[in-house]
Amino acid sequence: MMIAAFSAVLVAAGVAAARAWRPGRAVAKGAEVIAVMPLGTTGDSGLVRLGRDLVVTVSTNLDGVGTLRAVDPMSVLQRSRELPQPIPLDEARKLAADLGASSVVHGSVIPDGAQVRVDIGLYPVGGGDPLARSTVKLPAADVSAVTDSISVALLRQVWRDGKAPSPYLAEVATASGEALRAFLEGEALLERFDVPNAIAAYRRATAADSMFAQAWFRIANALSITVQPADTAVERRLDALEGRLPERDRALRQVARLRGQTILERTEAYGALAARYPEYYLAQYRAGDPYVHELPRVGRSIATAMPYLERLEALAPGHADNAQHRLMLAAVLGDSVAGRQAAADFGARAPSVLGIAGRMASASFAIMDSLHRLPSAAEVGRIYEPSAELFALYPHLNALLLMAPLYFIPTAAYDSMVVGPVGARLGAGHAPGYRYALGVREAGRGDFAAAVATLAPLESLAAEPSDARLSALRAALYGAWTAALPVTEAEAVVRRVGGICPSLDRNGQLECRWAEGTVAVLAGDRDRLDRITAPLVADTQPMAAFVGRSLRALWAARRDGDVAPLAAEEDAAMARGLVYLPALPIVRPLLVKAAREQRRLADAERYAMWVDAVSTSVRPLAVHQMLQAATWIERARTAVAAGDAEAARRHYDRFLAATYPDLPVWQRDRREARQAMAGRR
Repeated sequence: MMIAAFSAVLVAAGVAAARAWRPGRAVAKGAEVIAVMPLGTTGDSGLVRLGRDLVVTVSTNLDGVGTLRAVDPMSVLQRSRELPQPIPLDEARKLAADLGASSVVHGSVIPDGAQVRVDIGLYPVGGGDPLARSTVKLPAADVSAVTDSISVALLRQVWRDGKAPSPYLAEVATASGEALRAFLEGEALLERFDVPNAIAAYRRATAADSMFAQAWFRIANALSITVQPADTAVERRLDALEGRLPERDRALRQVARLRGQTILERTEAYGALAARYPEYYLAQYRAGDPYVHELPRVGRSIATAMPYLERLEALAPGHADNAQHRLMLAAVLGDSVAGRQAAADFGARAPSVLGIAGRMASASFAIMDSLHRLPSAAEVGRIYEPSAELFALYPHLNALLLMAPLYFIPTAAYDSMVVGPVGARLGAGHAPGYRYALGVREAGRGDFAAAVATLAPLESLAAEPSDARLSALRAALYGAWTAALPVTEAEAVVRRVGGICPSLDRNGQLECRWAEGTVAVLAGDRDRLDRITAPLVADTQPMAAFVGRSLRALWAARRDGDVAPLAAEEDAAMARGLVYLPALPIVRPLLVKAAREQRRLADAERYAMWVDAVSTSVRPLAVHQMLQAATWIERARTAVAAGDAEAARRHYDRFLAATYPDLPVWQRDRREARQAMAGRR
């Protein structure tokens, strides 16, 4: 089904939206995929800029003419910075081949009186004579005319069927030098993960040339990858200009706009796009991203992202967010060597405050390496102090950064920092967010009673999102499930919160119903459970229906000792990419344990890996932090059963880090973990 859907996307992007003057005709063998290199020059900085500008304009002009395809110009520009300047032909050929091209445009631009002379050749990447040569003399300021002249000259020599077309830059990109410069500034800023300023630069490009489709597309892309709401005005403009986008951008936009597709189907589509355009760095980024942030929750290993991250690193070695993704992967996999390199790369590539996480991880590593111990609470406080600058820009982030330690920051020292003076100062800019973070930390470490008390005041704050207002309810349920709180206390919180549930958004209302059903399971009240789940199961909204069925299956697991119905529901949902976040900390440990006891160790790991998903928004992070311990201990036992000592040590270590030593709820499990860790030293 998904292959057919994606084929339709490519047809729509490559045929229906194709430009009428670009018929599908053959080009000379070896000219099918072209990489345009920056032109060398002995002139001033203006000619250096022209040589780089032509990479974008000539690539855009040639891409999609008949069977010809041009390598993503941004990949060329990012990789070519590492080469000697001017770029020798042999180096240009090697880079072009690495980017998937069959030939490379290489040459020079030099002053010639009041004009510039551009000498270029189209060379096979494997060596040999050029497929085409040309010399163009035009005013340097007229980038559009230079681009069109180069394009026409090359096409006339490689075209093999009738008269070669004459592409015009103004029809596919921009003839405005001001717009092009702003666009390239935006690309450089986005590479450094400076998203706000990148978007501002792209907007200047569209202001200079409202027909510049690629700049509009980059605005939409920057908003999307940072999980910001779509700009409807930008999307409408893109709808009108989509035919002017390069084929790869059109295809990517079509995938991003697919409706009714699951996360698995959309990821499959991104993977197909990355395979079709191996030189397109945005496709590699989009294909790998879900494996880092979402797909572990549906049983897809975070390590699956690695080939995409490695390819993106090859295409865009200065890409800051790719370094951050590598850092995330290293932290999850416990690879401190890779983590050190990724942290250094992220901190260096994103010099603004937005790269602070990399520098914080590097500071933690520096203490460990020089003093041969973990950072103390005071040292972690000093590491976190600079994040105040980030909170000043984005006050809501204080909940995110004060809810869970960043990469390779020790948990115990982090906890002390959060509840101490540094945490209070950092949280002062958004008091509800700080309270939310404190309560989640208390629940996550096993002090559910304190968490309920800390989080309860958020219920009355109508301006806060539903997940924050329901956080005390969630803490009470998790506490009752682990027997840390009496079921009657959870029931009391359910009744209290019931008054605000009708005013919440759809997600909040569904969580209220889920909480009522979970309490019914805990209380052994089947009649109440049936009353709660009947309208859910009948709901036409897939998530609501799944929650209803899952609650009924949870009864069978909790009350009858029959986990099979719960496993069937969860497996079916995972296969569709469907996950109900609040239920994961309850459901998944049950399934991990059952699968392990049945020696289905691969299934046990599949259920357990939800804790590997790296959350970049508060709601999933809060769920993860509140009751991750139950999954970590079962996952460690699964690793022991599988004979994987290294994984067992890592999982036991995370369980110990996630729980307080002086609370009764996890004491037996903590003794097991400490004994296991001692035996593996």
